[in-house]
Amino acid sequence: MFYWKTAAAVVALFVCLPLHGQQQIAEPRQAVLEMAEAGIPDTSAYLKAAENLAYAAIEAGNLSIARNAAMILSDMVERYEGATLREVGSGRLTNARVTYQISRRNPDGVGIAQSVVDVAQEAEDVDLELDGLYEMARFQRGTRRYDDRTATLQRMNQLASDSKEDYYLALTYLEQGRDLIERGDAKLGLDLLNEAQRTFDQAGEADELHQVYDLRAKAWMKLNDYDRALENANLAIASLSEMLDESSPRDEHGHNQFNLEGLETFFDPTTLLSHRARLFRAMDRPDLALKDYESLITLRGRQRDDNVVASSQTRQSRIIMEFMSEAIEAHYELLDDDPEHAWEALALSEQMKAYGLLASLTLRDRRGKQEETAALERQIASLQRAQPPGIPVSPELALLELKLSERLEAEGTLPQGHWRFTADDAKALVADLPGGMLQYATGYDESHLFYVDGNGQLSMYRIEEGIRTHLAIIDWRKTIEESSYVTKSIRPASVQDSLDGAFLAQGLDLVRRVFPGVSIDSLPRELLIVPDQMINFLPFAALPMDSLATPFGYGDLRFFVDEHDVSYGYSLRHQAALKANGSNKRTSNLLAYAPTFTGAASASDVLAARRSLPMVKSDTASLPGLTPLAFNGPEAEMTTEVLEMGEAITGPAANRESFLKRLGDASILHLSSHGVMSARHPKYSFVAFSQSTPDLLEEELIYYNDLPSYGVDADLVVLSACETGMGMVAPGESALTMASAFINAGARSVVSNLWSVDDAATRELMEYFYRELASGESRLIATNNAQRSLKSQAAYGHPFYWGALTLYGDEGKLELSKRTEYWKFGIGGLLGLLAVGGVLYFRR
Repeated sequence: MFYWKTAAAVVALFVCLPLHGQQQIAEPRQAVLEMAEAGIPDTSAYLKAAENLAYAAIEAGNLSIARNAAMILSDMVERYEGATLREVGSGRLTNARVTYQISRRNPDGVGIAQSVVDVAQEAEDVDLELDGLYEMARFQRGTRRYDDRTATLQRMNQLASDSKEDYYLALTYLEQGRDLIERGDAKLGLDLLNEAQRTFDQAGEADELHQVYDLRAKAWMKLNDYDRALENANLAIASLSEMLDESSPRDEHGHNQFNLEGLETFFDPTTLLSHRARLFRAMDRPDLALKDYESLITLRGRQRDDNVVASSQTRQSRIIMEFMSEAIEAHYELLDDDPEHAWEALALSEQMKAYGLLASLTLRDRRGKQEETAALERQIASLQRAQPPGIPVSPELALLELKLSERLEAEGTLPQGHWRFTADDAKALVADLPGGMLQYATGYDESHLFYVDGNGQLSMYRIEEGIRTHLAIIDWRKTIEESSYVTKSIRPASVQDSLDGAFLAQGLDLVRRVFPGVSIDSLPRELLIVPDQMINFLPFAALPMDSLATPFGYGDLRFFVDEHDVSYGYSLRHQAALKANGSNKRTSNLLAYAPTFTGAASASDVLAARRSLPMVKSDTASLPGLTPLAFNGPEAEMTTEVLEMGEAITGPAANRESFLKRLGDASILHLSSHGVMSARHPKYSFVAFSQSTPDLLEEELIYYNDLPSYGVDADLVVLSACETGMGMVAPGESALTMASAFINAGARSVVSNLWSVDDAATRELMEYFYRELASGESRLIATNNAQRSLKSQAAYGHPFYWGALTLYGDEGKLELSKRTEYWKFGIGGLLGLLAVGGVLYFRR
């Protein structure tokens, strides 16, 4: 629910009906799109429709649609000369509330709220001014401007008192009580909460009482009076249920619960459930906490299923991940009581991973390829890249995204409960593993490792110092690069010894951190690794297995890849879905692209230029040209020499247009090119194709956010380009990399690199890889054997040259076509004729 009366009245038009999120949004969205299509004949009606859509989307948990509606509304009220001051103020207020729901830490939030106050004062509208002040105070808390917040609440208190607005006066007491409790003065905070309740009662407003009870529970918890805290936590749930006209049944322990089937609002119920779950954990009752986590995860899961736009799914995944992580820790605390908790925790770990990839795979099968939708997605992707970072979406982009959401829902949506994954589901998939599995679940406070041995037995461990582990990964990756050399180091011996010692010490420290409680020597040979957050960027193959004194040669070290065949997955069930998706029969095995470049800039230089120039016109040479790659042409030619029925496209012919036309022609798609991933802004990440001019044009790049709209029907994509395995961490989803973008677009497996790779070494690594495939080895064995083969060379023994290679997705064998050798049939037929002729001759 909302903390304001006017918004609640708007939303009541929709939430009073027994509708799920998509239906709740459909009517106001349709009204906005129809009026925009008709040229907005009635601006006041258009403003009201956009406002209705924003509030309905907030209530449904679809923050992408809420943001789009708010942007359309904000733009119109500022441009429409006939807008009343009340319409302008209401539009700005809606924008402030949507902005807060998306990010309470938004530094622009206070300014947006101040603009509401300004127009309210001009209109002499006290209620609107109080609304603006309340939003301002909320943003000041979110951005930790506590002194400003105190002054704003005092100002709000004075205005509410002078105008006898008891509802807003009660809200002021509520927020002042919250501040006191959070600053450690729980007793004085309780006094203000009592005053807030008295004033709400006086105003005849019971809608906010659940907040009073919730904050009381927090205060009593800080005072270590858990009985009173629990009493108020139950009252908060009962009060909110009553306000929503829903029953609040009690469980066997006497605790109030929500009627999950009837609920159509999510924010406040999940907030109250999460607070009570944390209270139960503080009371050392993780068993009771798990019941609340299960309820709030059910609500959030329903929300996530209702979102068809990828960006909104990602936001929901980030929110739900926090609760799932806490629930996993609760299961861990109960592990000694019942080992089954490990399986329940693994099921939760699966649900907080790769939701978007799995949804995309499911929906692609249900919808098929709709070219009109794909064209709309590409138009949106282009406009997204045109938006400078940190700037709100344009009205044009907002309308297109609304149109896309409507189209996607019409084409097919996820079945309710799509997100669910049980302990029994986990056991069934684990039983099908060909080897063992290491799965990581990284939360904000707690991190865990799930280890499945070669016999299908599951163990669960807590990872201590999760943040420190992430920093250790960053430091070790830097040391790998700094300590690298070909054949023999030209650095002073003391410098190289120091770097080698750091490589070994940091690597062994990471072994201790990422394998807590697990004997590394007892791991099965074949391992599926399902990483999480920064562990996505840890090169497991390069982890040292032994300690040696310096000086040493890297050929003398025993590495993880020497003992194990490793592949990676985004989640266990996504891995299973990829394998179940099957492969299409093709006449060609391989299509290899090796573009030509004639510039002087690195891929990182181009990325920096691209960020500083949001919109690039295809007829304007606006980006610096990329440096030539000396070995990509020979590499592409080599692939067709090793694998039959392949084609290498090199030089100017290896352009973007050719690549898009040939998608789906071959089982293996090989790209030997420049590629770069922006960790902060994935939309700017790209793979480059042949330059037609000395400078680089927009039409010579394929961007990260373009790929899903094209569809990549390939059994294997090999991204022999720099940093294609790097990207942005998306909590609750996966790492957003070019590799994951190709998987999202339809590829069944991807080989990519975790850092900028040496061109010559990569060419040799790829030859080893393709020779393994040609001999009939699986993708798993081909990847790991290639690393071992390059590592065995004196020149490339350092893991910088082979450790970056990773395989994601289906690790099995490829069904490659064989060229029909008709000459053998001809010789056989000729010999047969000669034999028959000989028999007839001798019979004569």
